[in-house]
Parts: sequence; C-alpha cells; structure tokens
Amino acid sequence: MVESFAPDLLSVTAVQSRRPDGWWRLGYGELRDWVRGLGTALLAAGVRPGDRVGVISENRSEWVITYLAVTCVGAVIVPFDVLLKAEELAAVMKAAGSVLVFTSAEYLEKVQKAQAIAGASARLVLFDAHALVDAERAARGAEASAKGTEAPAAATAEAAKAVPFAGWKTLPFGALVETGRLLRGRGRDLWAGVTVKPKDLAALIFTSGTTGTPKGVMLSHGNLVSNGDGVQQSTVLGPTDSWLIVLPFHHTYPTMMGLVVPLLTNSTITCVASMKLNVLVQAMKETQPTAVPAIPLLIEKLYKGIHANVKAKGAVTRALFAVMFRFSRFLFRAAGLRAGKVLFRSVAAQLGLEHLRFFVSGGGPIAKDIIDGMEALGLPTYQGYGLSEHSPVVASCCPPANRPGSVGLPLVNAKVRIAEPDANGNGEIFVRGPAVMAGYLGMPEKTAEVLDADGWLHTGDIGKLDADGYLYITGRLKNIIVTSGGKNIYPEEIENLLAASPLLAEVVVIGRKGAQGGEEPHAIVHPNADAIAAMEKERGSAFDDEELRKLVGAEIRRCTAGIAAYKAPRSYEVSREELPKTSSSKV
Repeated sequence: MVESFAPDLLSVTAVQSRRPDGWWRLGYGELRDWVRGLGTALLAAGVRPGDRVGVISENRSEWVITYLAVTCVGAVIVPFDVLLKAEELAAVMKAAGSVLVFTSAEYLEKVQKAQAIAGASARLVLFDAHALVDAERAARGAEASAKGTEAPAAATAEAAKAVPFAGWKTLPFGALVETGRLLRGRGRDLWAGVTVKPKDLAALIFTSGTTGTPKGVMLSHGNLVSNGDGVQQSTVLGPTDSWLIVLPFHHTYPTMMGLVVPLLTNSTITCVASMKLNVLVQAMKETQPTAVPAIPLLIEKLYKGIHANVKAKGAVTRALFAVMFRFSRFLFRAAGLRAGKVLFRSVAAQLGLEHLRFFVSGGGPIAKDIIDGMEALGLPTYQGYGLSEHSPVVASCCPPANRPGSVGLPLVNAKVRIAEPDANGNGEIFVRGPAVMAGYLGMPEKTAEVLDADGWLHTGDIGKLDADGYLYITGRLKNIIVTSGGKNIYPEEIENLLAASPLLAEVVVIGRKGAQGGEEPHAIVHPNADAIAAMEKERGSAFDDEELRKLVGAEIRRCTAGIAAYKAPRSYEVSREELPKTSSSKV
C-alpha cells in the first residue's frame, strides 16, 4: 500500500494529529518516508516476518505509522485495547507473544505492569521521548542524563552498529525512525528486500478478559485489502475527503474505515485522541471533516445534544426549529429530499460540519428515528454492519443506496445468506468472501464452530434480507429472550425504540426470569441529563428518585406502545450514572 501512493498526490495531507504546539501534518510523501524509516530500523533491529508487534496508545499519527511499518515488513500488528486493566492486558500479551510493544506515555505504566504479570520480555518502543527520559531518571536518579535518548544523537550512534539498539529495553520512537533513514541513506535498505504476500498474516485482533483464553482473530493482508476495496467500490471517495477518527484504532472497524480505506483512496486521516464530545466537536471545527466513522451512542449524543441546546433557547426559536425540523424530516421520509443542508446550515457550522458528506455508524444498531432526524438536520448518517472475523465490514448503506433501518447492501465482494429463516425471514447471518478471517490463533475447534467447510462464516447475528437485497439486523443469537409462551424477543428492537427518546440517553434490555417461567424483557435506563435539567428548570424544582422513575416509566410505555405487548419491558430500573461501556462505547 505504502509504495503504491499516487506520485501526483504525495503533497496531499495523509495523516494529522494534535500536539501541544498544534496540528502535526504529514503528506503522503512524508508518511511514506516515516514508514520506510521505521520499517528499515525494525528489520535492522531484528524484527522478522511473522513476528508479532503490539501497539497500545491513544489515537495519534504514530499509531498509523507503526501499523503500516510493522505490516509492510511482514510482521504482525497486534492492537491492544486501551481500556484493558493490567491483568487483562497481561493475558492478551501472553497469548500474543509480541517481540516489541509500541506505546505512549499515557499507557507506559500499565504496559510495564502487564508485562510483569505475564512474565513477558518484549522490548518497548515509546512514542513520547520525554517519557523515556523520565523513566531513565526514575531508575537511575534525578541526576541521570537524558543523553542518548534524543533522536539525532541516538540514531547516529545506533546506525553505525551491526544490530541497532541491541541491549536497549526501551527504544525511542523518533530515534528508531531516524536510524532507519540513516541506514537507507548509507545503502543498507532492508526495506526494499521485503515481499509480503496476500495470504501472509497482517493483524491479530484479540478478545479480552481474564476468565478465559483470549481469542486472536487472524487477518491476512488479502483480508484487509479486499475489505477496503469492497468499501471503496460502494462509495465514491477520493483526495478531497477528510476522515475524522475518534473511535479507538485498536478496533477493526476504525482501523478499516479510518486507516485502510482513507489510504486506499488518498484521503486525509485526522486522529482524535479522546471520544469526549467536546473534544470531538473542537476537532471537527478545526479540521472540517467530510466523513466520520462513529458508533450509535456517539451519534445519539450528538443528535440529542442539538435538540437539548434548542430547548434551552427562547420560545420563538424552539417553535421555529420544531416547524423546520418536522418539514425537513417529512421531505426526507416522503420523497428522500434533503432540505436540512439548507435549513440547518447554522447547526452544521457550529459543529464544524459544513463539508460533511456522511457519518457512518457501526458497532451496533441505531434507531431509524435517529437516522431520519440526523438527515433532517442536514447531517447524513448511514448504518453499516460487520465483525472482526470479516475484517470487519460486511454491508453498509451509502450515499447512492441508503435505506434507514437497514445496514445496507452487502459489499460487492461479500456474499450473505440467511440460514434457516423463520416465517418472518429472520435467521442467522452467514457471510463468505475474501475478507473472512483465516481463523482463531491456535484454536482449531473454536474456528470450526464459526467457519464451516464451505467457507461460510457463521456470525451469530440474526437478520433478514428484503426483496432488494438490503440487510436488516434483528439481534444476536445469544441475546434472544424466550418467553414462557415460546415467543422470541430481540432486545435490540426494543433498545432502538427507547434510544430514539430525547429523555433517555442510554438503554440496555436484558431477559429476566418471569413468574410464569421463561424470560421477560427488563430495561436498564440512564436518563438524558440535559433533557431532564431542562424539564426541571421549566417546572422550577428537581425530580426526586421516585418522580424520575415514574417519568422514565411513562416514556418507556410511550416508546413501546406500537409493538406487541409481550415485547414491552415488564420491569425497568433507572440509573443516574452512565451505564458501563466497552472501549468503543458500547453499553
């Protein structure tokens, strides 16, 4: 990929991330230079094809450089989840068997603790030079010199050695890259001698947890490139596109949509280090993205935040907004017309989204009402579907083919079928194609459970296809709630209805044992603090716990009035605190 960057587009910004002194931007030519330098240094330092190299840090340009350099020299990148506790990280590190781990100052202590627990001896590469200096001083005393850790000095010394950085336990990232540059300039171009084949392993994506052995999803170069190619064939993308990546890179979805696809299409990648809404909005204002991969919770927060801000305005503003919003939503629902770009231009301007082409939501279902509402506001939002075992994208709505409520058409190089559909067409989703994983590392039995002899990947998700081939996700096999009457309830259907409410910020529906046997749906809800505060201001007093519970109960009944009675939650609980989430903000 790196050597195929278009010669006439080398000056286009490839990747950018914020540093204390401003935005650090690398053009495609500069990115290629950084990747070549790091790759050469890794080879000279002893990294070999097939070696596993870990990376754990916040989103930043160095993460992108590392991913590309490691995979381009034939080694295997192993992204670690930043939210893992040291004990969990130790289990994944032990399973990975990494020879190197790239990290940042923020995660250095956790990595060191995890290595100690796992008994791992991987050398570390630090993105932040100051952290290396601090570590040396902590180990050797306050008077310890930082000499030798600065990139130019270390690179000059190490490039003269047969094996650079031999004996170093912690390597400075900048010095490693500069060493590679010097070696290439002196004719020791190890980079040029590497050949990577499509079937070679490129990435290991591990599940987390201390209760069982982590599963490593094995993805080849062919898997990743074919998936990226399938995505770019579904949507017109190019050098004028700017992708803002706020989802953590260690997940396959943001890696594909925020690294592989942008680089295949000569677009710009903006790395955002935090998923906090205020950080996201500031980054959008400063970089004016055209495409933003997101998850349902992020889009819901943005959508409800816009409405909450309007509620805080005067009566005239609220009334005018309501009329314009309903009119815009009607036009979209009735005729597919997008008037929001004109009617709500000021909303987009306040968010830095004047040039937005689309949000693309993955990682879980998003309510159709939210998608329609975002469209009405002039913020096009498309839903997709995938899983790590498919590199990950399986299907996606896109500008020329958007059907709110569905997750779109399967990619052109992915075949989807519904296994043993019921009377409503619902069954397990099977997928086959060049993006299907090679299997789980060292787990042939687990692999055989999800990959059959004909190459079909059994996703464990329930869905259906409509007459036009659009895919709809109904739920997860393991999440189905079975009532005493034998009825199947898909929690995701109820969650989608409740998530559309402006009063409810976060929702999860689970099965609880009912009085008649079987299970009944039970909702756990975190109210929208802004919406509740606005109501309290209007009535002149705060809600106590019982009043809040009654308010939420009434809202649940309102949202579920249109579905069969047996599907509606029989019980619920209210949490004033946010619900626990994964590192990709899934509840």
